[in-house]
Amino acid sequence: MQKIISSEIVVAYSNCPRKAFLLMSGEQGVDVEYVKILKQKRFLQKSKYAKDIKPTGSDIQIDKSNNLKKYGDTLVNVNLKSEYFEASCDILKQACKVPSVKRADYEPTIFIGSHNVGKEHKLELAFVGYVLGKIEGQIPEKGTIVCADGKSHGLKIKPLLKSLQKIVSPLQDWLSFPTNQPPQVILNKHCSVCEYQMQCRKIAIEKDELTLLSNLTEKERKRQNNKGIFTVTQLSYTFRARRKPKRLASKPEKYSHALRALAIREHKIYITGKPKLNIKGKLVFLDVEGNPELDFYYLIGLRIKNEDSYVQHSFWANEKSDEKDIWDSFLDILAKIDNPQLIYYGHYEKVFLKKMKERYSKTADSSLLVDKLSAESVNLLSVIYSQIYFPTYSNGLKDIAQYLGFQWSDDAASGLNALTWRAQWESSKNPDLKQKLITYNAEDCEALEKGVNIVAQLCQEQTEECNSPDSNIIHTNSLKRENLYHLGRNKFSLPELEIINQSAYWDYQRDKIYIRSSQQLKLTSKRASRSRGKVLPVNKIIECEPPTCCPKCKSMDIHKHHRLSKTVYDLKFGRVSIKRWVVKFYFNQYKCFKCGAIFSHQNKTWTKSKYGSNLLAYMIYQNLELRLSQHNVIKSLNRLFGFNVNESMYNGQKTIATQIYKETYEGILNKILCGNLIHIDETSVSIQGKSAYVWVITSLEEVVYLYKETREGDFLHELLREFKGVLVSDFYTCL
Repeated sequence: MQKIISSEIVVAYSNCPRKAFLLMSGEQGVDVEYVKILKQKRFLQKSKYAKDIKPTGSDIQIDKSNNLKKYGDTLVNVNLKSEYFEASCDILKQACKVPSVKRADYEPTIFIGSHNVGKEHKLELAFVGYVLGKIEGQIPEKGTIVCADGKSHGLKIKPLLKSLQKIVSPLQDWLSFPTNQPPQVILNKHCSVCEYQMQCRKIAIEKDELTLLSNLTEKERKRQNNKGIFTVTQLSYTFRARRKPKRLASKPEKYSHALRALAIREHKIYITGKPKLNIKGKLVFLDVEGNPELDFYYLIGLRIKNEDSYVQHSFWANEKSDEKDIWDSFLDILAKIDNPQLIYYGHYEKVFLKKMKERYSKTADSSLLVDKLSAESVNLLSVIYSQIYFPTYSNGLKDIAQYLGFQWSDDAASGLNALTWRAQWESSKNPDLKQKLITYNAEDCEALEKGVNIVAQLCQEQTEECNSPDSNIIHTNSLKRENLYHLGRNKFSLPELEIINQSAYWDYQRDKIYIRSSQQLKLTSKRASRSRGKVLPVNKIIECEPPTCCPKCKSMDIHKHHRLSKTVYDLKFGRVSIKRWVVKFYFNQYKCFKCGAIFSHQNKTWTKSKYGSNLLAYMIYQNLELRLSQHNVIKSLNRLFGFNVNESMYNGQKTIATQIYKETYEGILNKILCGNLIHIDETSVSIQGKSAYVWVITSLEEVVYLYKETREGDFLHELLREFKGVLVSDFYTCL
């Protein structure tokens, strides 16, 4: 992994942490044509701008050892480097100085290939200012972003630093604690322009990741993960058919991720609710291509059914000034049709009708026609969205049409590639590219028509006859409703589950039924529950000594702000005993009257946790050395010492222990590697249903264990590079 955090890596992390990790690791990806076009636009705009400003220096490497001022007041193509940070700045201009205010000497300017300033562009500018501040000792107040159309946008840098720090901190951790395991694959909107999209999607499909479901939010995915659901197949088993109450009959169906997963697992179409496709007039299938950045529509496609044949119309605009012409042609065609009804897919065409009416429909007849078309139009996606679930990962027209058997003539056809082809046509005027776009638009209309025909058929066939075992269409009303709380004996797929259920029933009898039937047991239970929440007595009180000066400006003019306390719960080990030990620390917060800083006692002898180091050591000893389960360790701590420890706290202490004992672990490993003899072996384990391997490395005096997801021994070559002794192993691939 490279030891540099660059602008590219910071921007990549804001879009996807995994992409940033792969860039830092030097992983090669496949360039996306649209990204190449954006880079080219950025380069052309920067070159044009540089000619106009007449720079005093160019292609300069700057770090703390160089003085920026010696290069002049306007610098081009500056590479800023400080420690392990490296940022590329397109333009550095000397800032306007105010004598009474201390400011940075230079302000950065960057260029972008798009027409709109996005979140990642602001972060890139903030990172450039951050690195420049490390060199100059003062972060610049503002910077400038120049778009592809030449418009400049001035931004204040300091408000952006908070968001930047959330990205820089984990990147610094990667440098401090190198790892070969990239972050989890999480597919998102950025994947379409990412060079690693094919690699990540392949991994996601192999692992059946939840992130394959396109409209599954990060919050929902984490919620499912917390319940132990990590794959699409697992999610599919959570779907339960519910009968909708009469009072909610008029309300639209809620989208179900579990039903989408079930459709994918069974490879069948599932219908819920009562979808309706209101077709009243003569169908006209509409698809529009445009450039969202420029708010420009350049191609309108219409497919009109004429008895047994179809007529395809394509209205093309070379420039934005031609937009009105193609809109007028579009309305002329529709005005000649008796009772036309527009059918489109998604929100884009709906917005198109609204915007074009505002721009060009100035006459009453034109406005009335557009209003009628908009009111009677049908968005096919709104019919499908939460009522018809095709076995596809998304509700996109491409996915559904391909499932229904439709194929585009160009395998690369997509909305993003349409933007690429349009940009290439604008620079070359190649007629083949224009024809490619027109063909793509016409095929979208044809795919839309196929989707409408299938959906209309599904809406008509909402009978229980279509729910036979051999049918490819299932209505959720016919599915068996499972009641988890029915009376009678449960039937288990595995006999072991029945034993577990019986044990749980015995616990219920002991803790609930027996206690309820006995007055003495009831009193004992109440005393136990009251004792769990009582305040433990303090064994020792420590008053912390006040600081002598302000840690920020070293001023002696400090005053008490308010009093604080910290209680640490711990164990005290005697020669033949262990006892609970509670220590309470009292200290004050102070305020410096000179610089206004608020601070507390600096030499703290406690950690952020409310539990002490002896208690941590005792828990680890019980769990690892004595092989007691986590549940039993928690129970013994609460019963013997009166602590109120739960599983969440215990897991947090284990995380702290890994950080404390990491140095010890590395010391043991180094001692083994410096020896003359090493034995190595591996054994398989199962974690959350996934197979993994634990490698054992020992010198017969010390031993370490390494967890790996595969049995491959390639990591041993790097680990044993400096080892000069004898290696004993029966695993031939590691040699």
